[in-house]
Amino acid sequence: RFDDRVIGRPDGFAPNARIVHFDVDATAIERTMRTDIAVVADLSESLRMLLPLVPKADRTAWWERIREWNREADPTQEPPRAGYRRMGPLGAREAIRSVARKISESNAIAVSDVGQHQMWLAQELGDMAPRSHLTSGGLGAMGYALPAGLGAAIGQPDRPVWVVAGDGGFQMTCQELATVVQEGIPLRIAVIDNGYLGMVRQWQERFYGKRYSATQISGPDLVALGKAYGIPSWRIDRSEQLDSTLSLATIEEGPVLIWMQVRQEENVYPMVPSGAALDEMVTEPERVSG
Repeated sequence: RFDDRVIGRPDGFAPNARIVHFDVDATAIERTMRTDIAVVADLSESLRMLLPLVPKADRTAWWERIREWNREADPTQEPPRAGYRRMGPLGAREAIRSVARKISESNAIAVSDVGQHQMWLAQELGDMAPRSHLTSGGLGAMGYALPAGLGAAIGQPDRPVWVVAGDGGFQMTCQELATVVQEGIPLRIAVIDNGYLGMVRQWQERFYGKRYSATQISGPDLVALGKAYGIPSWRIDRSEQLDSTLSLATIEEGPVLIWMQVRQEENVYPMVPSGAALDEMVTEPERVSG
């Protein structure tokens, strides 16, 4: 769908390309973008007819470029050397990188909510098997992860399912823990808690001089919440707690809940400023001279 999350500024989106717009809804054609050819049809039928006509392209250089984006943040977040054990306050990317490693090692299904963690997880998981990474994408459906994880676990009972959510999104649907316990669904739930609606806070930091408004949030003791439902739960806030806690969570039959309290002001890139074209995306922190 040609919405602002996909195209950025309309006059800057693929200006030299011819656009073929496939949509099942005729009213969506040319709503935001000019169209050279419009195809109103069910994608399950129309794309099957199109794919044999599209020549294979070599996008090696592009893949190499975007693979670097999962290492753009703080160099201290890079994978440690063999035998090195990181210590200190827990970082969000660091936490998600470790969760992503557990997901990959166990061929699990990953379900992400909405916000910074959603972007970090997508970067850290790399090439997932088809139908193994569930996300609401650009729809921005906060609260999606836990109920979607329930559905994934019921639909694929032979595969582990990891739910990764922020503290904001998790609190929107955390009552589904009752269903998780009632139905005995062995979810692994990781809540990345930075005390903010992190993606909005990042925008306010970058574009509004840290004039934070309605982004700092409170929440319950998630260990107490999990235990109230009878779910084994842990709280971690330091790097040296990561490996042992994730190992415990992996061997438990489930469900389990890991409350990860991370550094508050950590940012994720790339990001496209509001009203900008895609080639104007921000790929690194703002550099301060002096």
